[in-house]
Amino acid sequence: MDTQQATPALAATQHDLPLARAGIVVGLLLFIAGMVFDLVVYPGIAADAGSALPIYIGVAGVIAGGYLAIAVGDTRHVSPAKALAIQSGLRWGALVGGLWLIEVVAGNVFTTPTLADRIMYEVATTSAFLLPGIVSGLVAYQTGKVAMGIRASIWCGMISALITAILGLQVIIQVTLLLGIGQHDPQNIQQFHTSHSHDLAGFIVGDALVGAINHLWLIGLVFSAPVGVVGALVGKTLAGSSRTVSIGQ
Repeated sequence: MDTQQATPALAATQHDLPLARAGIVVGLLLFIAGMVFDLVVYPGIAADAGSALPIYIGVAGVIAGGYLAIAVGDTRHVSPAKALAIQSGLRWGALVGGLWLIEVVAGNVFTTPTLADRIMYEVATTSAFLLPGIVSGLVAYQTGKVAMGIRASIWCGMISALITAILGLQVIIQVTLLLGIGQHDPQNIQQFHTSHSHDLAGFIVGDALVGAINHLWLIGLVFSAPVGVVGALVGKTLAGSSRTVSIGQ
């Protein structure tokens, strides 16, 4: 990225940095509030978890600390390339989060799925897995830097994971319980009978809460990083090839 291109890029993306920080912080606060709500309203969750509950809470705390550290530390001393990466991750993360919400709805609301429901589920899930790598490749192609592509993928993963954990695995699950859908889901009933739980609603919410915690670290960080590496390497390679052809012409 040359100097003439960098200055407009920085000006165009600088205003998104406070939004990125605020999005992570607000998302973490909402997730923690939702977790406290679940534990208070459904005491069976703590009873079912037993001695593992402090471990889950500890993992959630470590995840929140990691997200916060990235949100604050990565938005300081921002170069034009970094600003572009964060902005791209923020916007694509919202899109990927929407796809994960489709996956949650298709898997938990449509308890007797049709062929169209299954296709929607598979398309949304596959797209959600692939898009962080695509945004990584695009950013690496634009900036010529692998690190910026990986950064975009990780931001994309964090934003989408927070959206999924809050709206998908907390809000939507609560709605299914209010509508009586979750309690009549054959899969939930089967899993409940094979568990040691005595409260179906608490079992469903607890299972969703564990899923939300796992999604935050597994999809938000662990998966998005290597996918970002692959996408960024492809983008950097294509950028080099494009410049070589341009020079040759």
